[in-house]
Amino acid sequence: MEYLKQHLKQKTDFYAQLKKYLPSDKDSRILDLGCSKGQFVNYLNELGYTNVLGLDSDKLKVDFCFARSVENVMYVDVFEFLRNDTKTYDLFILSHFLEHLDREEIEEIFKLMSSKLKNGGSILIITPNMASFNGLYYRYMDYTHKIGFTATSLQHVLKSYFTYSEVTSMDMPAISKSRAALLKLISPIFNLTIKTMARVYWPSAVSKESKPILVGVAKKWKEI
Repeated sequence: MEYLKQHLKQKTDFYAQLKKYLPSDKDSRILDLGCSKGQFVNYLNELGYTNVLGLDSDKLKVDFCFARSVENVMYVDVFEFLRNDTKTYDLFILSHFLEHLDREEIEEIFKLMSSKLKNGGSILIITPNMASFNGLYYRYMDYTHKIGFTATSLQHVLKSYFTYSEVTSMDMPAISKSRAALLKLISPIFNLTIKTMARVYWPSAVSKESKPILVGVAKKWKEI
């Protein structure tokens, strides 16, 4: 139970770094695709957002949300929901969801989001960074992972569907103070190693950040 509390706090600390990407209007319609245990949904609830819905096809995870009094979630197939939904949205969130899809599913999910995103609306993607020193671990730590992204490949996907996009990499806050101190000590060494290898083997990747979590943001703008 203590580990769970620490894990949830770690997630909340990470989400706090993403506040700048959230809508200023607390009544904005927000859809969290693959909401898992509802950490992001709960964070948005606590910030005062009033129109948030999380979707997940794993009943155990949805039941976990209900047990934690996170009730604005739905047990449903994300694709079926979006195919039949007639509403439009200000923000789509895909937090550790994209890596569980194959290429055909990724193409479909982006087409669906693009068709249901309001003009000026955004999507926010959080996914492991395959260019980080532990990218290989993140790729294969979960057998349901089907794909991995670098900043370059994620940017390529976003540019295919949206008029504005940016991708950056971030650190995940450590669960404990001791781990935070250790990461602070060793992360620069690993990052320097990755960049040195990139300079030798992949010169075009030298400028790309190598922190473990990619954050992609895209916006939709249409001429009115």
